[in-house]
Amino acid sequence: MGTLLDRTRARLELRDYQQHLERQTEIAADPDRSFDEKLQSLFELGCDRFDLELGGLAIIDPAGNTFEIEAISADHDHLEPGAQLPLSERTSDSSSSPTSPLTTCRSRFEWSPATPATRASVR
Repeated sequence: MGTLLDRTRARLELRDYQQHLERQTEIAADPDRSFDEKLQSLFELGCDRFDLELGGLAIIDPAGNTFEIEAISADHDHLEPGAQLPLSERTSDSSSSPTSPLTTCRSRFEWSPATPATRASVR
């Protein structure tokens, strides 16, 4: 069952997790915010939670081996909505599947002049 310290830590982690989920729900349910405002608030919440400088929303196409940026929380030299990157350039410290439609992971990309991000064609 663990020590008292282990149980206290577990309780604190659970409380923090519950508070984070409650905040997500509050943001998503706020009728006074536009979709873009909600998205930016969720990016900020996620970046704070996972200690990240930048948040993003992307579509992964494993068949095409691409990772397409849909939205990004702030300006970035290489990432912008519509940019496509080779999926093989993505590394993650998450154990979840990168092809899952509901995946939260910490990812990073490394670019070289040989593998620049390309602008996606409009569909």
